[in-house]
Amino acid sequence: HKLFNGCMEAFIKDSGQAIPLVVESCIRYINLYGLQQQGIFRVPGSQVEVNDIKNSFERGEDPLVDDQNERDINSVA
Repeated sequence: HKLFNGCMEAFIKDSGQAIPLVVESCIRYINLYGLQQQGIFRVPGSQVEVNDIKNSFERGEDPLVDDQNERDINSVA
């Protein structure tokens, strides 16, 4: 099942994850790097970077796993 543009209930059932990795990873990244960012959730991120992050999660990878602040916080949010 697809993670994005798919059925969340089916994905959770098939993956066995109570909380999808994308949710946990994005929350962790925002907690580490975005809490002091003004305009978070209001300022849009780069669509190219958002698509890159989404594609990585679709492949089962976690593009936010390392603790380096390389991603635009607005794209993650």
